Amino acid sequence: MQGVYKVGDIAIAELTGDIAREYDRVKGISPESGSRDRLPIEIGVQIERLMEDGRICFVHELEMKADRNHVKIRMSGTVEPSQISTDVLTKTISLPPSATEKLKLTTSETRTLRFHIGDVKTVKIQKWKLIEEIGQ
Repeated sequence: MQGVYKVGDIAIAELTGDIAREYDRVKGISPESGSRDRLPIEIGVQIERLMEDGRICFVHELEMKADRNHVKIRMSGTVEPSQISTDVLTKTISLPPSATEKLKLTTSETRTLRFHIGDVKTVKIQKWKLIEEIGQ
């Protein structure tokens, strides 16, 4: 798996269990809904750093308006390379032939990095509130 990802790559983190409930709580979603016991949350994260021991540091940032306040939520953590999987979607595209050629087929691949987080101990979630803003 080493070498498939690099700093700046985007991955999908699937949040379940305690971390999904905490993420919802920080965002202001009521825990009474109970949906986090069944449904995972998928968020986009960016690979921020590749550590010397092989672990991968990631970060997720979200800015939103909640109750007339602008807030920023930041989640960061590390994962082992063995936790990352790659989904590959291959799409075949047919190109129209010219008058003298046969039909051409070409393929395109999309790779999506993906990992799972279920334990709140493996990440840090921070929330900031905008106090003042000057200018446009």
